[in-house]
Amino acid sequence: MEELITVTVTTYNRKDLLPKVVASVRNQTYKNIEVLIIDDCSTDGTVELINSTLLGLDERIRCVTHSQNLGLAAARNTAIASARGKYIA
Repeated sequence: MEELITVTVTTYNRKDLLPKVVASVRNQTYKNIEVLIIDDCSTDGTVELINSTLLGLDERIRCVTHSQNLGLAAARNTAIASARGKYIA
């Protein structure tokens, strides 16, 4: 059995780039993954895009949203704390 890998995507106001990132991860040949999006309190509609479109694409996609902007290091720490995989990328 292949180990679960958590692919973390930290984002802040990257609504236009996020669909490409998620598509790239979903198209990898290794399939035992979860895609964990950490939104650091975006104000450009990123969260709405995640909830309305991206989460419905694949059951392996999850999202955690910060209620205030905490910065990249905090977003990465949130990703590590929320990951379910044996490995984190």
